[in-house]
Amino acid sequence: MFRLYILDHDALDTELVYSFSDLLQGFVRYKDEAEKRGIEIVYEKNVRSEEILRRGDKVDCFFTIIGGMIDYNGELYKNRLFKTATFLDDIHWWTKESLENRLALFEKTDFVFTPYARTANTYKEYEHLKEKFIPLHWWAPDVCFSYEQTWEKRIEKILLSGSISLYPIRRAISQNKHPIVDHLQHSLRHPNFIHPYHGVKFYEYLSKYKGAISASAEPHQPKDSIYLHQLDYTLSKNFEVLGCGCLGFLEETVDFKDLGFKAYENFIPITLDSYNQQWKYLFDNKAKNIVFNGREFVKKNHSTKNRIIQILEKIK
Repeated sequence: MFRLYILDHDALDTELVYSFSDLLQGFVRYKDEAEKRGIEIVYEKNVRSEEILRRGDKVDCFFTIIGGMIDYNGELYKNRLFKTATFLDDIHWWTKESLENRLALFEKTDFVFTPYARTANTYKEYEHLKEKFIPLHWWAPDVCFSYEQTWEKRIEKILLSGSISLYPIRRAISQNKHPIVDHLQHSLRHPNFIHPYHGVKFYEYLSKYKGAISASAEPHQPKDSIYLHQLDYTLSKNFEVLGCGCLGFLEETVDFKDLGFKAYENFIPITLDSYNQQWKYLFDNKAKNIVFNGREFVKKNHSTKNRIIQILEKIK
């Protein structure tokens, strides 16, 4: 049987992005899906690839987050017979050094699963790596579906969360200070969290609200780069908001149609010009039905299990 080693680390337990842990631990929760495909899941925590190889374990593939826990420059990595795979979110870079680090990772990795493969394939620096980029959109982690706060008992407001610096719609909504909108500031990175609602705790907080917002970033050009990075990403919050049972006020991206998002059926669309007029849908008679459709939509198509199966099928 093909042996897929999942390499986790304690540091991911306190990461701002809970999806990293959810994905790695999802391989254990859905190991039956792996077995159906002739794949044995071996989950290791705080154990590097070099140590596993020195033990003499039979390894067919290592899977990790952003290349962590895999010793790409290790002695036993040379002349390898196993494959390596990683999940990486942001594929853009802000400095020459970060570009070099990304290239080093990509060149030594067989599979790069990323929500932003569409953008990765537009960079000439990555041209020789195109075959490695595998689209794997974000999802609603399993924990989202565990919060069963009824619609009637939720806070009758819309939650705006996260950074606003590169996000035009978020920024405008924050400055507008509409009484129906609550703003939860960006939590920043570990260990400098400015509030406790990060990681898995964010979903519990999100699930208290009737509505929530997701919008993409504007193009941005770093000082030492010739690139105007297109940051029109389909962010994780699109899936998380719906998965947590909120009425999703979402900025549409070019991926929405292919992913199955349907305006006024499973979410409410917003733009920089229209968002203020869209808040009325929170009180619409159809709101509860749209919320139900949205949650069922991501549970069926964009859950942890969906993404685990996609990875297993590709590796198989």
